[in-house]
Amino acid sequence: MPSLERVIMNNDPRLSNYVTALDDKLSFLKTWTAPRLRSFVTVDTFLSPFPPSSILHLTSFDITLALDEQNSKALLVLLPKMCSLVDLGLSLRASSHEVNLGSHVTPLHSVQRLRIEAVASPTNSFVNNYIDRDFLHALRFPNVLDLNFTLIGNIEPVGLSGFK
Repeated sequence: MPSLERVIMNNDPRLSNYVTALDDKLSFLKTWTAPRLRSFVTVDTFLSPFPPSSILHLTSFDITLALDEQNSKALLVLLPKMCSLVDLGLSLRASSHEVNLGSHVTPLHSVQRLRIEAVASPTNSFVNNYIDRDFLHALRFPNVLDLNFTLIGNIEPVGLSGFK
């Protein structure tokens, strides 16, 4: 698909039993080449089906994803490879299980517009959503000009000290 400029992939998380089947069905995407791909929107699915060469030159990337340890680590590896990324949207739902993402800091120098939506689970506040906090601590956006940060869920004023 040499002319393809924008992809939107949606997955219904209520169909989590079918995730493996979905990955199998999307495996054909590994054969695509999309050198003009500039915008990618993905909801509750990951970029694994796409060949890395097709996503390296994205200028706009929006992802809605539940951040388990595997997805968090994969995103921390993938995002720095997107050297042309100017517009980044992260809509994150976190786990309530503490994980070790390490202390590595990933600067994303090209990002100028940043939208972050952090969604706490109904039973946990943001303070207990370890992956959101640890994931966001691992990223740096030194050249952001436009920031939109939205917190959705139970906010405990005492616990906000967890965000540094």
